[in-house]
Amino acid sequence: MVQVIINWLYITLTSYTVGYAIYRLLYKALKADVDLVPAEGENPLIKVFLGLATVTVYAEIWSLFGGVGLAANIVLMFATTGLLFFYGKNIGQDISHYTKFAFVSPKAAILTGVSALITVIVAYGTSRGYMHIDTNLYHAQAIRWIEEYGVVPGLANLHGRFGYNSAEFALNALYSMRWIFGQSLHATAGYFVLMGAYVALDLRKVFTFKEKPHIRLSDPIRVGLIFYLCKIFIEMVAPASDYYAQTMIFIILILWLDAKDEAEDPMPIYAMLSILMAYAVTIKLSIGLLVFIAIVPAVSLVKNKNIKGIVVCIVSGLVISIPFFIRNVIISGRMLYPSTAFDFFNVDWKISREEAIFDRQEIGLYGKGYIDMSHVEDPLKVWVPNWFSGLHNLEKLWALATAAALIAGVVYIVIQFVKKKETDWNRILLLVTFSAGTLFWFTQAPLIRYGYAYIIIMPMFVFGMIYSDLLESIKNEPVNNFLTGAFLVCSLFFLMTRAYNLVTDISITVNDDCYVNQQDYDDGEAFTYEVDGVTIYVANDSGQIGYNKFPSSPFVVDDLHLRGNDLKDGFIRY
Repeated sequence: MVQVIINWLYITLTSYTVGYAIYRLLYKALKADVDLVPAEGENPLIKVFLGLATVTVYAEIWSLFGGVGLAANIVLMFATTGLLFFYGKNIGQDISHYTKFAFVSPKAAILTGVSALITVIVAYGTSRGYMHIDTNLYHAQAIRWIEEYGVVPGLANLHGRFGYNSAEFALNALYSMRWIFGQSLHATAGYFVLMGAYVALDLRKVFTFKEKPHIRLSDPIRVGLIFYLCKIFIEMVAPASDYYAQTMIFIILILWLDAKDEAEDPMPIYAMLSILMAYAVTIKLSIGLLVFIAIVPAVSLVKNKNIKGIVVCIVSGLVISIPFFIRNVIISGRMLYPSTAFDFFNVDWKISREEAIFDRQEIGLYGKGYIDMSHVEDPLKVWVPNWFSGLHNLEKLWALATAAALIAGVVYIVIQFVKKKETDWNRILLLVTFSAGTLFWFTQAPLIRYGYAYIIIMPMFVFGMIYSDLLESIKNEPVNNFLTGAFLVCSLFFLMTRAYNLVTDISITVNDDCYVNQQDYDDGEAFTYEVDGVTIYVANDSGQIGYNKFPSSPFVVDDLHLRGNDLKDGFIRY
Protein backbone atom coordinates (compact mmCIF):
# COMPACT_ATOMS: atom_id res chain seq x y z
CA MET A 1 0.00 0.00 0.00
CA VAL A 2 2.86 2.37 0.79
CA GLN A 3 4.43 1.45 -2.56
CA VAL A 4 1.15 2.27 -4.32
CA ILE A 5 0.95 5.75 -2.78
CA ILE A 6 4.61 6.46 -3.63
CA ASN A 7 3.91 5.29 -7.18
CA TRP A 8 0.85 7.56 -7.42
CA LEU A 9 2.79 10.57 -6.21
CA TYR A 10 5.31 10.02 -9.00
CA ILE A 11 2.51 9.49 -11.54
CA THR A 12 0.78 12.68 -10.40
CA LEU A 13 3.98 14.74 -10.49
CA THR A 14 4.84 13.69 -14.03
CA SER A 15 1.37 13.44 -15.56
CA TYR A 16 0.06 16.67 -14.06
CA THR A 17 3.17 18.65 -15.02
CA VAL A 18 3.16 17.32 -18.58
CA GLY A 19 -0.62 17.60 -18.76
CA TYR A 20 -0.58 21.23 -17.64
CA ALA A 21 1.79 22.10 -20.48
CA ILE A 22 -0.33 20.20 -23.04
CA TYR A 23 -3.55 21.73 -21.69
CA ARG A 24 -2.08 25.22 -22.00
CA LEU A 25 -0.98 24.62 -25.61
CA LEU A 26 -4.32 23.10 -26.61
CA TYR A 27 -6.25 25.84 -24.84
CA LYS A 28 -4.52 28.60 -26.78
CA ALA A 29 -4.99 26.80 -30.10
CA LEU A 30 -8.64 25.99 -29.49
CA LYS A 31 -9.42 29.50 -28.26
CA ALA A 32 -7.61 30.99 -31.26
CA ASP A 33 -5.96 33.54 -28.99
CA VAL A 34 -2.21 33.16 -28.49
CA ASP A 35 -2.20 35.59 -25.56
CA LEU A 36 -4.98 33.82 -23.65
CA VAL A 37 -3.93 31.96 -20.49
CA PRO A 38 -6.22 29.35 -18.92
CA ALA A 39 -7.72 30.33 -15.59
CA GLU A 40 -6.18 28.92 -12.45
CA GLY A 41 -7.80 25.75 -11.16
CA GLU A 42 -9.59 24.86 -14.39
CA ASN A 43 -10.19 21.20 -15.25
CA PRO A 44 -7.55 19.47 -13.10
CA LEU A 45 -8.63 15.97 -14.18
CA ILE A 46 -8.40 16.88 -17.85
CA LYS A 47 -4.83 18.05 -17.23
CA VAL A 48 -3.95 14.80 -15.47
CA PHE A 49 -5.42 12.66 -18.24
CA LEU A 50 -3.79 14.73 -21.00
CA GLY A 51 -0.54 14.08 -19.14
CA LEU A 52 -1.27 10.36 -18.87
CA ALA A 53 -2.04 10.23 -22.59
CA THR A 54 1.21 12.05 -23.38
CA VAL A 55 3.44 9.87 -21.21
CA THR A 56 1.72 6.77 -22.62
CA VAL A 57 2.56 7.88 -26.16
CA TYR A 58 6.08 8.62 -24.96
CA ALA A 59 6.39 5.09 -23.53
CA GLU A 60 5.01 3.56 -26.73
CA ILE A 61 7.51 5.48 -28.86
CA TRP A 62 10.35 4.53 -26.51
CA SER A 63 9.30 0.86 -26.78
CA LEU A 64 9.94 0.98 -30.54
CA PHE A 65 13.65 1.30 -29.77
CA GLY A 66 14.15 -0.63 -26.54
CA GLY A 67 12.92 -1.61 -23.10
CA VAL A 68 10.86 0.91 -21.14
CA GLY A 69 12.61 1.08 -17.78
CA LEU A 70 14.98 3.25 -15.80
CA ALA A 71 16.42 5.14 -18.79
CA ALA A 72 12.93 6.08 -20.00
CA ASN A 73 12.06 7.36 -16.53
CA ILE A 74 15.26 9.41 -16.27
CA VAL A 75 14.39 11.19 -19.51
CA LEU A 76 10.82 11.68 -18.27
CA MET A 77 12.08 13.18 -15.02
CA PHE A 78 14.38 15.56 -16.91
CA ALA A 79 11.43 16.60 -19.10
CA THR A 80 9.26 17.11 -16.02
CA THR A 81 11.98 19.18 -14.38
CA GLY A 82 12.29 21.33 -17.50
CA LEU A 83 8.55 21.93 -17.63
CA LEU A 84 8.51 22.81 -13.93
CA PHE A 85 11.29 25.30 -14.56
CA PHE A 86 9.44 26.79 -17.54
CA TYR A 87 5.89 26.75 -16.11
CA GLY A 88 6.74 26.56 -12.40
CA LYS A 89 5.06 29.81 -11.40
CA ASN A 90 1.90 29.00 -13.34
CA ILE A 91 1.73 25.44 -12.02
CA GLY A 92 2.30 26.72 -8.49
CA GLN A 93 -0.60 29.14 -8.85
CA ASP A 94 -2.75 26.42 -10.37
CA ILE A 95 -2.07 24.00 -7.52
CA SER A 96 -2.54 26.69 -4.87
CA HIS A 97 -6.01 27.29 -6.28
CA TYR A 98 -6.92 23.70 -5.31
CA THR A 99 -5.21 23.71 -1.93
CA LYS A 100 -5.93 27.17 -0.51
CA PHE A 101 -9.59 26.31 0.05
CA ALA A 102 -8.88 22.95 1.70
CA PHE A 103 -9.44 24.13 5.28
CA VAL A 104 -11.08 27.56 4.97
CA SER A 105 -14.32 26.29 6.51
CA PRO A 106 -15.62 23.22 8.34
CA LYS A 107 -17.34 22.02 5.14
CA ALA A 108 -14.11 22.41 3.16
CA ALA A 109 -12.17 20.53 5.84
CA ILE A 110 -14.71 17.70 5.75
CA LEU A 111 -14.46 17.52 1.95
CA THR A 112 -10.65 17.43 2.17
CA GLY A 113 -10.87 14.65 4.75
CA VAL A 114 -13.29 12.66 2.59
CA SER A 115 -10.97 13.05 -0.41
CA ALA A 116 -8.04 11.81 1.67
CA LEU A 117 -10.10 8.86 2.92
CA ILE A 118 -11.09 7.95 -0.64
CA THR A 119 -7.42 8.04 -1.64
CA VAL A 120 -6.48 5.66 1.18
CA ILE A 121 -9.38 3.29 0.38
CA VAL A 122 -8.50 3.14 -3.33
CA ALA A 123 -4.81 2.66 -2.47
CA TYR A 124 -5.85 -0.21 -0.20
CA GLY A 125 -7.82 -1.82 -3.04
CA THR A 126 -4.97 -1.30 -5.48
CA SER A 127 -2.50 -2.98 -3.13
CA ARG A 128 -4.30 -6.33 -3.01
CA GLY A 129 -7.24 -8.30 -4.38
CA TYR A 130 -8.20 -10.70 -7.14
CA MET A 131 -5.64 -10.94 -9.92
CA HIS A 132 -7.61 -11.01 -13.14
CA ILE A 133 -7.42 -14.27 -15.13
CA ASP A 134 -6.24 -12.42 -18.26
CA THR A 135 -3.51 -10.69 -16.26
CA ASN A 136 -2.08 -14.06 -15.28
CA LEU A 137 -2.63 -15.28 -18.82
CA TYR A 138 -0.87 -12.50 -20.74
CA HIS A 139 -1.12 -8.96 -19.29
CA ALA A 140 1.81 -9.43 -16.92
CA GLN A 141 3.92 -11.04 -19.64
CA ALA A 142 3.05 -8.27 -22.15
CA ILE A 143 4.14 -5.63 -19.64
CA ARG A 144 7.40 -7.47 -18.96
CA TRP A 145 8.15 -7.68 -22.67
CA ILE A 146 7.81 -3.89 -22.85
CA GLU A 147 9.96 -3.41 -19.75
CA GLU A 148 12.78 -5.56 -21.11
CA TYR A 149 12.57 -5.37 -24.90
CA GLY A 150 10.05 -2.72 -25.86
CA VAL A 151 8.37 -4.33 -28.81
CA VAL A 152 9.60 -7.28 -30.89
CA PRO A 153 8.38 -8.45 -34.31
CA GLY A 154 5.93 -11.32 -34.31
CA LEU A 155 5.35 -11.46 -30.57
CA ALA A 156 1.80 -12.64 -31.25
CA ASN A 157 3.29 -15.80 -32.81
CA LEU A 158 4.56 -16.70 -29.35
CA HIS A 159 1.26 -15.95 -27.64
CA GLY A 160 -1.81 -14.98 -29.66
CA ARG A 161 -3.17 -12.77 -26.90
CA PHE A 162 -0.16 -10.46 -27.25
CA GLY A 163 -1.84 -9.40 -30.49
CA TYR A 164 -4.40 -7.59 -28.32
CA ASN A 165 -2.05 -4.69 -27.85
CA SER A 166 -3.18 -2.06 -25.35
CA ALA A 167 -1.58 1.32 -24.70
CA GLU A 168 -1.99 0.77 -20.96
CA PHE A 169 0.65 -1.98 -21.07
CA ALA A 170 3.22 0.65 -22.07
CA LEU A 171 1.92 2.97 -19.32
CA ASN A 172 2.31 0.19 -16.75
CA ALA A 173 5.81 -0.60 -17.94
CA LEU A 174 6.83 3.04 -17.62
CA TYR A 175 5.46 3.37 -14.10
CA SER A 176 6.25 -0.14 -12.83
CA MET A 177 9.22 1.12 -10.72
CA ARG A 178 10.85 -2.30 -10.90
CA TRP A 179 14.17 -0.47 -10.88
CA ILE A 180 13.38 0.82 -7.35
CA PHE A 181 11.26 -1.81 -5.61
CA GLY A 182 12.56 -4.97 -7.26
CA GLN A 183 9.03 -5.95 -8.33
CA SER A 184 6.92 -4.63 -11.18
CA LEU A 185 4.14 -2.48 -9.72
CA HIS A 186 0.77 -2.43 -11.42
CA ALA A 187 -0.96 0.53 -9.77
CA THR A 188 -2.14 2.53 -12.78
CA ALA A 189 -5.58 0.87 -12.94
CA GLY A 190 -6.09 1.97 -9.36
CA TYR A 191 -4.94 5.47 -10.30
CA PHE A 192 -7.62 5.66 -13.01
CA VAL A 193 -10.16 4.45 -10.44
CA LEU A 194 -8.95 7.15 -8.02
CA MET A 195 -9.55 9.83 -10.65
CA GLY A 196 -13.01 8.35 -11.27
CA ALA A 197 -13.72 8.45 -7.54
CA TYR A 198 -12.83 12.15 -7.43
CA VAL A 199 -15.27 12.77 -10.29
CA ALA A 200 -17.97 10.77 -8.53
CA LEU A 201 -17.39 12.71 -5.31
CA ASP A 202 -18.90 15.77 -6.97
CA LEU A 203 -22.27 14.05 -6.51
CA ARG A 204 -22.18 15.73 -3.10
CA LYS A 205 -23.51 18.89 -4.77
CA VAL A 206 -26.88 17.19 -5.21
CA PHE A 207 -27.23 17.02 -1.44
CA THR A 208 -26.25 20.68 -0.92
CA PHE A 209 -29.50 22.44 -0.09
CA LYS A 210 -29.84 26.16 -0.67
CA GLU A 211 -33.25 27.07 -1.98
CA LYS A 212 -33.64 23.60 -3.46
CA PRO A 213 -31.28 20.89 -4.74
CA HIS A 214 -30.15 20.95 -8.35
CA ILE A 215 -29.84 17.70 -10.29
CA ARG A 216 -27.42 17.83 -13.21
CA LEU A 217 -27.70 15.39 -16.10
CA SER A 218 -24.26 14.08 -15.14
CA ASP A 219 -25.40 13.13 -11.62
CA PRO A 220 -27.23 9.90 -12.53
CA ILE A 221 -24.11 8.86 -14.45
CA ARG A 222 -22.03 9.62 -11.35
CA VAL A 223 -24.27 7.22 -9.46
CA GLY A 224 -23.57 4.61 -12.14
CA LEU A 225 -19.84 5.34 -11.94
CA ILE A 226 -19.90 4.69 -8.19
CA PHE A 227 -21.55 1.32 -8.87
CA TYR A 228 -18.86 0.44 -11.43
CA LEU A 229 -15.93 1.52 -9.24
CA CYS A 230 -17.29 -0.51 -6.32
CA LYS A 231 -17.81 -3.45 -8.68
CA ILE A 232 -14.14 -3.55 -9.74
CA PHE A 233 -12.72 -2.58 -6.34
CA ILE A 234 -11.63 -6.12 -5.52
CA GLU A 235 -10.11 -6.54 -9.01
CA MET A 236 -8.36 -3.23 -9.77
CA VAL A 237 -5.06 -4.63 -8.49
CA ALA A 238 -4.85 -6.20 -11.97
CA PRO A 239 -3.87 -4.09 -15.02
CA ALA A 240 -6.84 -5.21 -17.15
CA SER A 241 -7.54 -2.83 -20.03
CA ASP A 242 -11.32 -2.96 -19.49
CA TYR A 243 -10.97 -1.10 -16.19
CA TYR A 244 -8.97 1.74 -17.72
CA ALA A 245 -11.13 2.24 -20.79
CA GLN A 246 -14.51 1.98 -19.09
CA THR A 247 -13.52 4.27 -16.23
CA MET A 248 -12.39 6.80 -18.83
CA ILE A 249 -15.70 6.51 -20.69
CA PHE A 250 -17.57 7.46 -17.52
CA ILE A 251 -15.20 10.34 -16.74
CA ILE A 252 -15.25 11.77 -20.26
CA LEU A 253 -19.04 11.72 -20.48
CA ILE A 254 -19.50 13.26 -17.02
CA LEU A 255 -16.99 16.06 -17.70
CA TRP A 256 -18.60 16.63 -21.10
CA LEU A 257 -22.07 17.07 -19.59
CA ASP A 258 -20.70 19.29 -16.82
CA ALA A 259 -18.98 21.49 -19.40
CA LYS A 260 -22.24 21.85 -21.29
CA ASP A 261 -24.02 23.02 -18.13
CA GLU A 262 -21.29 25.07 -16.47
CA ALA A 263 -18.60 26.27 -18.91
CA GLU A 264 -18.93 29.64 -20.58
CA ASP A 265 -17.39 28.17 -23.74
CA PRO A 266 -17.47 24.35 -23.58
CA MET A 267 -16.01 23.73 -27.05
CA PRO A 268 -12.32 23.66 -26.01
CA ILE A 269 -13.22 21.17 -23.28
CA TYR A 270 -15.17 19.07 -25.80
CA ALA A 271 -12.13 19.02 -28.08
CA MET A 272 -9.80 17.94 -25.28
CA LEU A 273 -12.23 15.25 -24.13
CA SER A 274 -12.46 14.01 -27.73
CA ILE A 275 -8.67 13.74 -27.79
CA LEU A 276 -8.86 11.76 -24.55
CA MET A 277 -11.48 9.48 -26.09
CA ALA A 278 -9.01 8.74 -28.88
CA TYR A 279 -6.51 7.84 -26.15
CA ALA A 280 -9.11 5.55 -24.53
CA VAL A 281 -9.54 3.75 -27.86
CA THR A 282 -5.82 2.88 -27.90
CA ILE A 283 -6.40 1.27 -24.51
CA LYS A 284 -9.41 -0.74 -25.69
CA LEU A 285 -9.86 -0.80 -29.45
CA SER A 286 -13.41 -2.16 -29.26
CA ILE A 287 -14.76 1.21 -28.01
CA GLY A 288 -13.65 2.85 -31.25
CA LEU A 289 -17.13 4.08 -32.24
CA LEU A 290 -17.16 6.46 -29.29
CA VAL A 291 -14.65 8.75 -31.02
CA PHE A 292 -17.60 10.10 -32.99
CA ILE A 293 -18.27 12.45 -30.09
CA ALA A 294 -15.50 14.49 -31.74
CA ILE A 295 -18.05 15.60 -34.34
CA VAL A 296 -19.30 18.26 -31.90
CA PRO A 297 -16.02 20.19 -31.53
CA ALA A 298 -15.09 19.47 -35.15
CA VAL A 299 -18.23 21.19 -36.44
CA SER A 300 -17.64 24.13 -34.11
CA LEU A 301 -14.00 24.54 -35.17
CA VAL A 302 -14.92 24.38 -38.86
CA LYS A 303 -17.84 26.77 -38.37
CA ASN A 304 -15.58 29.29 -36.61
CA LYS A 305 -12.80 28.76 -39.18
CA ASN A 306 -10.31 27.96 -36.43
CA ILE A 307 -7.65 26.44 -38.65
CA LYS A 308 -5.08 26.22 -35.85
CA GLY A 309 -7.55 24.36 -33.63
CA ILE A 310 -8.44 21.94 -36.44
CA VAL A 311 -4.79 21.19 -37.17
CA VAL A 312 -3.92 20.77 -33.48
CA CYS A 313 -6.81 18.31 -32.94
CA ILE A 314 -5.92 16.26 -36.02
CA VAL A 315 -2.24 16.19 -35.08
CA SER A 316 -3.12 15.23 -31.50
CA GLY A 317 -5.21 12.31 -32.75
CA LEU A 318 -2.42 11.15 -35.04
CA VAL A 319 0.24 11.46 -32.34
CA ILE A 320 -1.88 9.33 -30.02
CA SER A 321 -2.83 6.68 -32.56
CA ILE A 322 0.22 6.22 -34.82
CA PRO A 323 2.58 4.72 -32.18
CA PHE A 324 -0.24 2.37 -31.15
CA PHE A 325 -0.79 1.20 -34.73
CA ILE A 326 2.94 0.81 -35.32
CA ARG A 327 3.17 -1.42 -32.25
CA ASN A 328 0.21 -3.44 -33.56
CA VAL A 329 1.95 -4.08 -36.87
CA ILE A 330 5.24 -5.03 -35.22
CA ILE A 331 3.53 -7.41 -32.79
CA SER A 332 1.12 -9.16 -35.15
CA GLY A 333 1.71 -7.82 -38.66
CA ARG A 334 -1.81 -6.34 -38.58
CA MET A 335 -3.04 -2.84 -37.70
CA LEU A 336 -6.24 -3.93 -35.98
CA TYR A 337 -5.68 -7.51 -34.82
CA PRO A 338 -7.75 -9.70 -34.74
CA SER A 339 -9.58 -7.77 -37.46
CA THR A 340 -8.38 -8.53 -40.97
CA ALA A 341 -9.28 -5.04 -42.21
CA PHE A 342 -6.55 -2.63 -43.35
CA ASP A 343 -4.33 -5.54 -44.38
CA PHE A 344 -1.50 -3.43 -45.80
CA PHE A 345 1.64 -5.15 -44.53
CA ASN A 346 3.28 -8.25 -45.95
CA VAL A 347 5.83 -8.95 -43.22
CA ASP A 348 7.25 -12.38 -42.50
CA TRP A 349 5.91 -12.50 -38.92
CA LYS A 350 2.32 -11.71 -39.90
CA ILE A 351 -0.46 -13.69 -38.20
CA SER A 352 -2.35 -15.57 -40.88
CA ARG A 353 -5.82 -14.42 -41.94
CA GLU A 354 -7.34 -17.74 -40.88
CA GLU A 355 -5.86 -17.53 -37.39
CA ALA A 356 -7.00 -13.93 -36.94
CA ILE A 357 -10.55 -14.80 -38.00
CA PHE A 358 -10.59 -17.82 -35.67
CA ASP A 359 -9.34 -15.68 -32.78
CA ARG A 360 -11.97 -13.02 -33.42
CA GLN A 361 -14.74 -15.63 -33.59
CA GLU A 362 -13.51 -17.34 -30.42
CA ILE A 363 -13.55 -14.07 -28.46
CA GLY A 364 -17.02 -13.26 -29.78
CA LEU A 365 -18.37 -16.67 -28.84
CA TYR A 366 -16.83 -16.45 -25.38
CA GLY A 367 -18.57 -13.13 -24.90
CA LYS A 368 -21.86 -14.77 -25.90
CA GLY A 369 -21.38 -17.51 -23.33
CA TYR A 370 -20.05 -20.30 -25.56
CA ILE A 371 -16.76 -22.19 -25.66
CA ASP A 372 -17.78 -24.46 -28.53
CA MET A 373 -16.91 -23.08 -31.97
CA SER A 374 -19.86 -24.96 -33.49
CA HIS A 375 -22.09 -22.06 -32.35
CA VAL A 376 -20.32 -19.48 -34.50
CA GLU A 377 -23.27 -19.22 -36.92
CA ASP A 378 -25.99 -19.14 -34.25
CA PRO A 379 -28.52 -16.34 -34.92
CA LEU A 380 -29.58 -13.73 -32.35
CA LYS A 381 -32.70 -15.65 -31.33
CA VAL A 382 -30.52 -18.61 -30.34
CA TRP A 383 -27.55 -17.07 -28.56
CA VAL A 384 -29.27 -14.15 -26.82
CA PRO A 385 -31.36 -16.38 -24.48
CA ASN A 386 -28.25 -18.41 -23.69
CA TRP A 387 -26.27 -15.24 -22.99
CA PHE A 388 -28.99 -13.70 -20.84
CA SER A 389 -29.48 -16.86 -18.77
CA GLY A 390 -25.76 -16.83 -17.94
CA LEU A 391 -25.90 -13.36 -16.35
CA HIS A 392 -26.17 -12.70 -12.64
CA ASN A 393 -29.48 -11.24 -11.46
CA LEU A 394 -28.17 -7.69 -11.15
CA GLU A 395 -26.53 -7.94 -14.58
CA LYS A 396 -29.87 -9.06 -16.00
CA LEU A 397 -31.51 -5.95 -14.56
CA TRP A 398 -28.83 -3.72 -16.10
CA ALA A 399 -29.23 -5.50 -19.45
CA LEU A 400 -33.02 -5.08 -19.43
CA ALA A 401 -32.67 -1.43 -18.41
CA THR A 402 -30.25 -0.92 -21.32
CA ALA A 403 -32.68 -2.48 -23.80
CA ALA A 404 -35.44 -0.22 -22.48
CA ALA A 405 -33.08 2.78 -22.71
CA LEU A 406 -32.22 2.04 -26.35
CA ILE A 407 -35.92 2.01 -27.22
CA ALA A 408 -36.63 5.11 -25.14
CA GLY A 409 -33.63 6.79 -26.77
CA VAL A 410 -35.15 6.33 -30.24
CA VAL A 411 -38.45 7.79 -29.01
CA TYR A 412 -36.59 10.69 -27.39
CA ILE A 413 -34.78 11.50 -30.66
CA VAL A 414 -38.05 11.40 -32.63
CA ILE A 415 -39.68 13.77 -30.13
CA GLN A 416 -36.68 16.10 -30.34
CA PHE A 417 -37.14 16.33 -34.10
CA VAL A 418 -40.90 16.87 -34.13
CA LYS A 419 -41.23 19.33 -31.25
CA LYS A 420 -41.15 23.03 -31.99
CA LYS A 421 -38.28 23.82 -29.64
CA GLU A 422 -34.73 23.90 -31.00
CA THR A 423 -33.10 20.45 -31.14
CA ASP A 424 -30.25 19.82 -28.70
CA TRP A 425 -27.74 18.34 -31.16
CA ASN A 426 -25.16 17.79 -28.43
CA ARG A 427 -27.46 15.39 -26.61
CA ILE A 428 -28.56 13.74 -29.84
CA LEU A 429 -24.97 13.03 -30.89
CA LEU A 430 -24.06 11.63 -27.47
CA LEU A 431 -27.14 9.45 -27.46
CA VAL A 432 -26.54 8.13 -30.98
CA THR A 433 -22.82 7.55 -30.34
CA PHE A 434 -23.31 5.64 -27.10
CA SER A 435 -26.23 3.67 -28.56
CA ALA A 436 -24.04 2.65 -31.51
CA GLY A 437 -21.21 1.69 -29.13
CA THR A 438 -23.61 -0.38 -27.03
CA LEU A 439 -25.02 -2.22 -30.04
CA PHE A 440 -21.54 -2.88 -31.40
CA TRP A 441 -20.45 -4.36 -28.07
CA PHE A 442 -23.61 -6.46 -27.84
CA THR A 443 -23.38 -7.91 -31.34
CA GLN A 444 -19.62 -8.57 -31.33
CA ALA A 445 -18.54 -9.84 -27.89
CA PRO A 446 -21.14 -9.04 -25.20
CA LEU A 447 -19.17 -10.18 -22.19
CA ILE A 448 -20.45 -8.00 -19.33
CA ARG A 449 -16.88 -7.20 -18.26
CA TYR A 450 -16.25 -5.69 -21.72
CA GLY A 451 -19.36 -3.51 -21.63
CA TYR A 452 -20.25 -2.57 -18.08
CA ALA A 453 -19.91 1.12 -18.98
CA TYR A 454 -22.49 0.72 -21.74
CA ILE A 455 -25.15 -1.10 -19.71
CA ILE A 456 -24.79 1.40 -16.87
CA ILE A 457 -24.44 4.62 -18.88
CA MET A 458 -27.29 4.00 -21.34
CA PRO A 459 -30.13 3.74 -18.79
CA MET A 460 -28.60 6.39 -16.53
CA PHE A 461 -28.12 8.80 -19.44
CA VAL A 462 -31.41 8.24 -21.28
CA PHE A 463 -33.71 8.09 -18.27
CA GLY A 464 -31.65 10.86 -16.65
CA MET A 465 -32.42 13.07 -19.66
CA ILE A 466 -36.11 12.25 -19.45
CA TYR A 467 -36.12 12.86 -15.70
CA SER A 468 -34.29 16.19 -15.94
CA ASP A 469 -36.56 17.35 -18.77
CA LEU A 470 -39.55 16.39 -16.66
CA LEU A 471 -38.26 18.44 -13.74
CA GLU A 472 -37.75 21.46 -15.98
CA SER A 473 -41.21 21.19 -17.51
CA ILE A 474 -43.16 20.79 -14.26
CA LYS A 475 -44.26 24.14 -12.92
CA ASN A 476 -45.95 22.69 -9.85
CA GLU A 477 -43.36 23.24 -7.12
CA PRO A 478 -44.60 20.51 -4.68
CA VAL A 479 -44.53 17.89 -7.45
CA ASN A 480 -41.12 19.09 -8.58
CA ASN A 481 -39.77 18.91 -5.06
CA PHE A 482 -41.25 15.43 -4.60
CA LEU A 483 -39.53 14.11 -7.76
CA THR A 484 -36.26 15.75 -6.81
CA GLY A 485 -36.48 14.32 -3.32
CA ALA A 486 -37.20 10.87 -4.75
CA PHE A 487 -33.95 11.01 -6.70
CA LEU A 488 -32.06 12.05 -3.59
CA VAL A 489 -33.55 9.29 -1.45
CA CYS A 490 -32.92 6.61 -4.08
CA SER A 491 -29.35 7.84 -4.58
CA LEU A 492 -28.71 7.86 -0.83
CA PHE A 493 -30.09 4.34 -0.42
CA PHE A 494 -28.01 3.17 -3.37
CA LEU A 495 -24.84 4.72 -1.93
CA MET A 496 -25.50 2.98 1.38
CA THR A 497 -25.71 -0.41 -0.36
CA ARG A 498 -22.47 0.31 -2.23
CA ALA A 499 -20.78 1.28 1.04
CA TYR A 500 -21.89 -2.02 2.58
CA ASN A 501 -20.49 -3.98 -0.38
CA LEU A 502 -17.26 -1.98 -0.19
CA VAL A 503 -16.82 -2.81 3.50
CA THR A 504 -17.46 -6.47 2.68
CA ASP A 505 -14.78 -6.46 -0.02
CA ILE A 506 -12.30 -4.76 2.29
CA SER A 507 -12.94 -7.32 5.03
CA ILE A 508 -12.04 -10.14 2.63
CA THR A 509 -8.47 -8.88 2.20
CA VAL A 510 -7.83 -7.10 5.50
CA ASN A 511 -5.44 -9.82 6.68
CA ASP A 512 -3.34 -9.77 3.49
CA ASP A 513 0.20 -8.58 4.13
CA CYS A 514 0.16 -5.75 1.59
CA TYR A 515 0.29 -2.64 3.76
CA VAL A 516 3.81 -1.80 2.56
CA ASN A 517 4.37 -3.78 -0.64
CA GLN A 518 1.82 -4.19 -3.39
CA GLN A 519 0.55 -7.70 -4.03
CA ASP A 520 2.83 -9.14 -6.70
CA TYR A 521 1.74 -10.87 -9.87
CA ASP A 522 0.91 -14.53 -9.43
CA ASP A 523 3.62 -17.10 -10.12
CA GLY A 524 2.03 -20.13 -11.76
CA GLU A 525 3.45 -23.60 -12.08
CA ALA A 526 4.84 -24.40 -15.50
CA PHE A 527 6.85 -26.78 -17.66
CA THR A 528 9.31 -25.73 -20.35
CA TYR A 529 10.25 -26.37 -23.96
CA GLU A 530 12.94 -24.89 -26.18
CA VAL A 531 12.77 -22.76 -29.29
CA ASP A 532 16.14 -22.38 -31.04
CA GLY A 533 17.94 -22.70 -27.70
CA VAL A 534 15.60 -20.34 -25.80
CA THR A 535 13.59 -21.76 -22.91
CA ILE A 536 9.85 -21.04 -23.13
CA TYR A 537 7.47 -21.61 -20.19
CA VAL A 538 3.99 -23.10 -20.49
CA ALA A 539 1.59 -22.88 -17.54
CA ASN A 540 0.23 -26.07 -16.06
CA ASP A 541 -3.04 -24.40 -15.06
CA SER A 542 -5.11 -22.98 -17.94
CA GLY A 543 -2.41 -20.55 -19.03
CA GLN A 544 -2.10 -18.87 -15.61
CA ILE A 545 1.61 -18.13 -15.81
CA GLY A 546 1.96 -14.67 -14.21
CA TYR A 547 5.07 -12.49 -14.53
CA ASN A 548 8.17 -14.33 -13.34
CA LYS A 549 8.34 -17.31 -15.72
CA PHE A 550 9.37 -15.44 -18.82
CA PRO A 551 8.97 -15.77 -21.76
CA SER A 552 5.86 -17.90 -21.95
CA SER A 553 3.35 -19.26 -24.43
CA PRO A 554 -0.08 -20.76 -23.67
CA PHE A 555 0.94 -24.11 -25.16
CA VAL A 556 3.83 -25.72 -27.02
CA VAL A 557 4.04 -24.02 -30.43
CA ASP A 558 5.69 -26.62 -32.64
CA ASP A 559 6.37 -24.39 -35.66
CA LEU A 560 7.72 -21.42 -33.68
CA HIS A 561 11.23 -20.08 -34.42
CA LEU A 562 13.33 -17.03 -33.65
CA ARG A 563 13.65 -14.57 -36.50
CA GLY A 564 17.29 -13.97 -35.63
CA ASN A 565 19.80 -14.85 -32.95
CA ASP A 566 18.05 -13.22 -29.99
CA LEU A 567 14.61 -12.64 -28.48
CA LYS A 568 14.73 -8.99 -29.56
CA ASP A 569 14.64 -10.19 -33.18
CA GLY A 570 11.18 -11.61 -32.60
CA PHE A 571 9.34 -14.75 -33.65
CA ILE A 572 8.20 -16.36 -36.84
CA ARG A 573 6.23 -19.52 -37.60
CA TYR A 574 6.91 -21.93 -40.43
